[in-house]
Parts: sequence; C-alpha cells; structure tokens
Amino acid sequence: MQIIKSLILLSTPASCEIEMVTRSTEADGLSSQCTLLFTMAGLSIDECRQSTCTAEGNILNFFRGTCEVRSCVVGEYRMSDENGGWDVEVEVVVSKNLDFMTLGVPLISVCGFGAIVTAIVLIVRYVKRKNR
Repeated sequence: MQIIKSLILLSTPASCEIEMVTRSTEADGLSSQCTLLFTMAGLSIDECRQSTCTAEGNILNFFRGTCEVRSCVVGEYRMSDENGGWDVEVEVVVSKNLDFMTLGVPLISVCGFGAIVTAIVLIVRYVKRKNR
C-alpha cells in the first residue's frame, strides 16, 4: 500500500492544484455516490486532495484516513446516507470571465489563468458525459 501511495504522490505534477470546499461533514451522515475513480487508505486529507487533483476527480469522500476520489457532473453531488457519514469536499470551479461558481458555494472572484483552465476542463468533461 505504501508503494502505491508513494507512486501516486510522486507522479503528481507540481502544477496540479485543486481548491476544494466542504460540502458535508462526517456528522451529517452523508457521502457522495458519484463515479468512484479509486479508494486508498492511510492518506491525510491533504494527500487525498492531491490525489483527487492527480486523478482528475472533482469530489472526494474522506473518512479517518480512507480517501475515495470520485468524479461528478458539476453540481450533481449525488449525496446519500447509504454509506454513513464521510467528510465530502468538492472542487471549486470558477470562471473569471463569468464571475460565478458552479458548485453553489459563496461567490469568490479568483484571478488567474489556472481558474479559467479549470473551468474549461470541467465544461469539456460535462459535455462529453452528456453526449454519451
């Protein structure tokens, strides 16, 4: 397990950055049921966030060292009480040109090329999924 963890963290590009916000906490009794990309035990929340970025996920479930990296259509969290309570974080998606957030968290203006690229990538993913 440690070898796999090391490989994931070492393969992370230095430019892989992700900004996430809490959608639900363990106490809420919910977790996301979006498409599971992978599960790994023994990670910190920061390592889980980094793995989410590396795996191109946009939502994570985290419970006492276990990290589930998931992929959702933007805005569709698919929250359920089926698996009990996990800390759930979603990627902040900001478009500088439109100055809005697509995940329903408070409005934040973020300047920079990275925010625009992130928004474009997620829009392309959304369109591809809708066309399946």
